[in-house]
Amino acid sequence: MKQKSFINYITKNFTILLVIFTIILISLETYISVKDFSDKSIAMKEQYVAKTKEKLKYEVLSTVRVIQFTEKNILAELKQKIKDRVNMVYGIVKNIYMKNKGKKTDKEILSLIKEAISPITFNNGNEYFFITDLTGKAILFPVNKKMEGKSILNAINKRGKHVIQNLIKLAKSKGEGYCEYFWVKPTANSKEYKKISYIKYFKPLNFFIGTGLYCDYMLRYLQKKILEEISKIRFGKEGYIFVNKFDGTALVSNGKVIKGNKKLWDAFGKDQDRYAKVRRIFQMELNAAKKSNGDFIRYTWEKLTNANKISPKISFIYGIKDWQWIVGAGAYIDDIEKDISVLKAKMVSTLITRLKFQFLMIILVLLIIFLIQLKLKKRFDNDFEQFKSLILKSVEEGKEAETGKIKYIEFVNITDFVNLAIEKLKKSELKFRGLFEKALIP
Repeated sequence: MKQKSFINYITKNFTILLVIFTIILISLETYISVKDFSDKSIAMKEQYVAKTKEKLKYEVLSTVRVIQFTEKNILAELKQKIKDRVNMVYGIVKNIYMKNKGKKTDKEILSLIKEAISPITFNNGNEYFFITDLTGKAILFPVNKKMEGKSILNAINKRGKHVIQNLIKLAKSKGEGYCEYFWVKPTANSKEYKKISYIKYFKPLNFFIGTGLYCDYMLRYLQKKILEEISKIRFGKEGYIFVNKFDGTALVSNGKVIKGNKKLWDAFGKDQDRYAKVRRIFQMELNAAKKSNGDFIRYTWEKLTNANKISPKISFIYGIKDWQWIVGAGAYIDDIEKDISVLKAKMVSTLITRLKFQFLMIILVLLIIFLIQLKLKKRFDNDFEQFKSLILKSVEEGKEAETGKIKYIEFVNITDFVNLAIEKLKKSELKFRGLFEKALIP
């Protein structure tokens, strides 16, 4: 059996245990670091998505509020505009009447008034002044002069409303004011459009004068301006507002106003698969827009700054039902991956630094252990030589070895065993010597 150094054996095993413990410690720390990174990545994604959703909702609802505010302000301006027009013409009528009162008959004065007012029109003839007396007889009706002098009291629009009767009631009850109704446009055959009119009663001749504004013209103008402004909105890294109609008509997309009456899938459906994809996304938009508070949808789309890159996207959708508009804003949620990559690189760098430090610590500890081992071995060798000399001297002299000079208990125990063996040897020697001497006596 090959003999080994006890000190070397102890030192070697202690070193192996230390290395194993260190490896386990490093592995555990690496696992904890990786898990911590994974947890942080998940938390970052969740926080990023939550903040992104909050931002998208804020941007969309802010845009909706701006639309509503602008519409309200424009409507107020338009109403004031037609009121000012009526007051202006009312002044003309009053002036003509006062100049000719007592000089001309009422019929002649009406003729002068009609001659002065009839040519005044706006918006390609779609906006004009009309005069009707309180019996319902049309005095001035530029869009259909055949009706002048005839009663239009029972005129009913396609929605069953007695428009003229309602205007007469307003003139009788308040003298002046606004009235909303649907009426045929002069340039649109028999199609009716919503109209806001302002009338004012002229008591001396018992008629009211008024003018109106067809809402669709100004609405188109208003929507055009709003779409131009919406197309300029940017937020975050690549955020923008998009607008579509409930029927799928694209109005604003990818930061651009879509000209012409194009459907979303026709504008962006480059091939059959793309066409089907756009229709699916639009259906998601429409479903969200029909909800009272809007909703979020998820899909993939190309980035504004890189049309060749398809990325996951989340959008908030809100429907403006009066306009049949779908207003939305989206954000690419893969932007967070860049931040996570930075965090990962930082984590790896930190982990490598820790591992280097721990490796250096292991080398340092092993070096210290090696130096301690050398010192212990040297001391042990010296002490063992003394012990060996003490034992040899004890054996040669046949005396018990003195244990007082021995440092280690293990050597003391061995010395006690050796002393016991020497004592037994002495007794055996005396015994055999006695037997031997007896054997020599005749």
